[in-house]
This record gives sequence, C-alpha cells and structure tokens, in this order.
Amino acid sequence: NIVNPTQTSSVSYTGGATLGSSVTFNATRVATLVGTLVSKTSGFQTTFSLGLIGPQSKDPNEITVGSDGFLWFTEFNAISVGRMDPANPLPYTEFPVPNVGNCPQPNAITAGPVGDAHVWYTEPTSGISGGVGEFGNLAAPSGVASALFPTGNANSGPYGIRALGSNLWVALQNLNELYISDTTGTQVGFSPIVLPGGAGPQGLAVGQDGNMYVTAFLGGRIL
Repeated sequence: NIVNPTQTSSVSYTGGATLGSSVTFNATRVATLVGTLVSKTSGFQTTFSLGLIGPQSKDPNEITVGSDGFLWFTEFNAISVGRMDPANPLPYTEFPVPNVGNCPQPNAITAGPVGDAHVWYTEPTSGISGGVGEFGNLAAPSGVASALFPTGNANSGPYGIRALGSNLWVALQNLNELYISDTTGTQVGFSPIVLPGGAGPQGLAVGQDGNMYVTAFLGGRIL
C-alpha cells in the first residue's frame, strides 16, 4: 500500500517476458475518509462566548470531559469551573471554587479515576507569596464543590492533574515532584522517579502504555 506521494515500492516480476521487453503496472490511488474538514479558511466550526467579568475575560484555561459526558473547564480569572453540555452549549453553568486564601485561581482539570464521579482541578497559587497550593473536586453532574486538599508544601505550585489507576497525580512545578493522592485527599506518595532539577513539571498525560508522561516546563523535555 502506498500511503503518501513520496513513498516507493519495489516490485519483482516473474512472468513470461522476453529479454528487453517492458512491463507496465497500473495503480489506482484510493482515498479513505477519516474525517471531515469543516473549512480551510473560516477557522473553528463553532465558538461559544463565555462572557466577561466586567471588562475582563474569564480566561478559560484547561478542559476535560467528566463522567457525565459534559465539558468541564477552568476559568482562571473568574475563579470558577464551567460545565457545558455539548448538545446544548449555552447557557453554560458556572461553579465558583472555594475561595481559600487570597483568590486562588483554578488551572488544570481532569475527570476522576474510574468509579469516582468528580472532576478535579488544581489551584497553583493562593495569590500570596509562599501560599500552599491546593487541588480540589466538584461532584459531577451537580457541580457542588466537595473538598479542597493542600499538597502540604508551601509554594508547591500544583499545575497538571491526571487520574491513573485509582489515584490522582499532581505535578508540583516549584518542587520538581509528582504528588500522588487517593480520592480522599490522602497522600499515597511521590513519583518513584526523581525529576531532574529545574524540570518544572507541568502538563500530565497517561499514555497507552500505562505510563505517566510529564512536560518539563522549565527543562525543555518530556519525562
């Protein structure tokens, strides 16, 4: 199968041709539909306005799909988590997160482990120098804020959060560590891998191989 215009293929012919004769091969290029391009020029198919806070944007940051099938996203400047039904996007529902400290701002968000009907988000800063970073959850589909859990370290800077197995992994950018917690907020441990100094772990993703992959925001690497 030739899958791109520059790919070549070698063919061995063992038929009955005399020396010096030529053999011609005819090939038909078959296209397989794998998706639909909505537009080459007009950008996204649809946009949904979240409105403003006074003159400022709500600064939507990360987005995930909850166990209820809704879209959940953090609103950094609105200090809230939004929930949107893809079938009926507007109006969407907005849930202010617990305002502990000096206006913490939600950043990353993820669905909980299998069997856990929450969405989980991180608050990298309490708005004051040396503040304790936190991660929390909201019950899906109700959106009621259930709990906030400190990472136990001042100025830890929790950014990315992802579920792996029955636990939650949180990237602590300022400490170069991955914090592992169960769904009750109890610390299970830290990453068994010591992250290189200055890595600044931020984004997290679980690969098909079952490993956790991390972006080293300050180190220019994927771990």
